[in-house]
Amino acid sequence: MTVRKILGHLVLLLIVLALSAGAGFLWKRTWMAPTPLTTGDTLPNGVVHLHNGAAVRIAELANNEHLTGLIVFSPTCGSCGAQAPSWEKIGLEFSDAVVLKGIAVTQEEDFLNRFIRNSSISFEVGRTDDWFPRAAKVLAFPTIYVVDRGLNVRVGFVGDTATEDFRTWLRTTLNDP
Repeated sequence: MTVRKILGHLVLLLIVLALSAGAGFLWKRTWMAPTPLTTGDTLPNGVVHLHNGAAVRIAELANNEHLTGLIVFSPTCGSCGAQAPSWEKIGLEFSDAVVLKGIAVTQEEDFLNRFIRNSSISFEVGRTDDWFPRAAKVLAFPTIYVVDRGLNVRVGFVGDTATEDFRTWLRTTLNDP
């Protein structure tokens, strides 16, 4: 076999490898893209660190007689900061049916403290690193999951319109005029 033939086969092999890698990327990106959790899925039950420093499982945050609205946000997210005051209003408006809790995706306690202070939220907030958004299939901030005591997702809201969608869903579901 000549050197020219060997180089030709090598070039052909590299082209095939490059094309297959590209096809694999497109396959993963198009058909295997993550989707948010939906009704009936179970939220992961990992550990979060509360504002007071205590480490608790997410099931402990949802352990109450009402549904729990878990708001997953980042303290550095601009739309989260803009929506946070309305989260507090929704929490007060529907306090007889839904308990709001927050899960902040940050290890920076200073950012979280500033966020809580600036947005005047009073509900309990746990802090986590990026394991939770991956496990809970969070695609954008904020994401709100309404869960029962067993962490079964009743409904999920993703992104900028989450707050008003959440309010509308609560009104409809609870037959609130």
